Amino acid sequence: MPLYTFSGPKGKEDTFFFTMDNAPRIGSVIERKGTYWVRMPDIPNACVRKDTHFVSNALPRNAPGAKHYTDDGKPAFSTKSEVGEFIARSEGDWVYDN
Repeated sequence: MPLYTFSGPKGKEDTFFFTMDNAPRIGSVIERKGTYWVRMPDIPNACVRKDTHFVSNALPRNAPGAKHYTDDGKPAFSTKSEVGEFIARSEGDWVYDN
């Protein structure tokens, strides 16, 4: 059942049902019971914890240059820029470790 978010008078938000083929475009205005509503984008609320690390299963264990490692030596990265820095520092310096 597709519900779409709309912004109404004084910033009030509400959701209305539309079939997917009849849903108004984002930013378009509809009228419901004499009140005008503007379709808003539905943005999922993603909670990203700051202590989350993305573990590489493809890189060699204890590869020099990573800022974090798992207990068994796999490189772990907090951000995409950490991955980029690791690649820039180690380009061609390591080989796959079975």
